[in-house]
Amino acid sequence: MSETMRVATDSVGTTAGIGVIAWQSYLMRKAVKVSQDALEVAQNTLAASETVAIDAARTRLDAQAPAVTARFTEVQWPPYAWSHVGMPASPWPNGYEWHFPEKENDRIVLKARVVIENRGERYINVEYVGDLVKVVEGRARPATAHALWPNQLARRAGHSPTV
Repeated sequence: MSETMRVATDSVGTTAGIGVIAWQSYLMRKAVKVSQDALEVAQNTLAASETVAIDAARTRLDAQAPAVTARFTEVQWPPYAWSHVGMPASPWPNGYEWHFPEKENDRIVLKARVVIENRGERYINVEYVGDLVKVVEGRARPATAHALWPNQLARRAGHSPTV
C-alpha cells in the first residue's frame, strides 16, 4: 500500500472516530439534560411533600390545641417607661424614639386589659413571662399562673372561665 493511501485511510478513520466521539458527546449531553430535569422534578416533589407534611402536622396540632381566646382591650398609648422600683410607671418623654439595635433593651410598660377565655373542654394553665399585674380591689398585685376551667364545667361548678 502506498504512503498516500495509508495517510488517506488513517485520515478517514480519524474523521470517523471524531464523528463517533461527537455523537457520543451529543448523547451524553442529552442524558445529562434528562438527568437534570429529573433531579429538578424530584426536588420539586420533595418540596411539595414537605409542604403537605407540614400542613398535615399543623392541622393535627390545631385539632389538639385547646380552644383559647386572648383579647387585649383598653390599650393605653403611648406606652410607659419601665421603672426599677415597680409601678406606677411614668410616660416616655414626648418625641422619644426607639432606634434598633442600640435601644432594643429599653423596657416599656404597656397598660391594657387582657381577657383570656377557655372555650374548650379541658383545663388549661395560663403561664407568662414578665411583669403581669392584676388589679384586685383597686390595688395592683402581681398576677400568678392561673388554671382556667373549661366553659361547660365552669358554669356548672360556678367558676369563672376567664382571667
